[in-house]
Amino acid sequence: MIRFRIALLFIIAMLVGITTSASALEFTQRQVQLDKDLTMNAARKVSQKLFKLNSTGSEPILLVISTRAGFAPAAMIVADAISAVDAPVYAVIQPEAFGVGAIVAAFCEKRYAFRNASVLFSKLEYTSAKQMKDNPPLPKAAADAYVERVWEATAARLDMDADKLAEKAQNGWFLTAEEGKRTGIITEIVSKVTWVPLVVETTEIKRTTLKKVKRPLPAEKQP
Repeated sequence: MIRFRIALLFIIAMLVGITTSASALEFTQRQVQLDKDLTMNAARKVSQKLFKLNSTGSEPILLVISTRAGFAPAAMIVADAISAVDAPVYAVIQPEAFGVGAIVAAFCEKRYAFRNASVLFSKLEYTSAKQMKDNPPLPKAAADAYVERVWEATAARLDMDADKLAEKAQNGWFLTAEEGKRTGIITEIVSKVTWVPLVVETTEIKRTTLKKVKRPLPAEKQP
């Protein structure tokens, strides 16, 4: 009987662990969208939005990721912006963070994924094969070294071995939200979303302008 009760308690604990693996996510107006293609131009725009939101408050910024394509330098532009802001940046994966999207998500303080979302670590490129052939921005050895440093930085964020992560990515490491949660790549699986409007304090600043005008002196009155 005692063994039966212990086994029953173990099963209950397992079920509680399964049901509490998901969490509610509070959405606010402090959001930045990272869309399908992460180009250099898109990365700069995302960074500017992060800097702007950071200047308006310290509440978390939600980086909503739905990315499939892009190159390593673009990912690191966003990663550097995430590191530079004081406000915490949380990745919200809906529906997918593929390639550079997965890299960017790794640099966020927390990584939330909707239940049907997925993550794909895949082979990284410095730029397109055509550009590297026709008009390379830097020697291939330097480009390869840059990509290697990206994997090292990403692996450090995920507490993984860099060579192992790069090897997995070379073959296309695909993870569902549940698999990502089990490996620690996903922090929480989103089960519910609530909207929380943030109060934005506005301050009116009045400036006084001093204008200098040259005028002739009035004529002296004769006695």
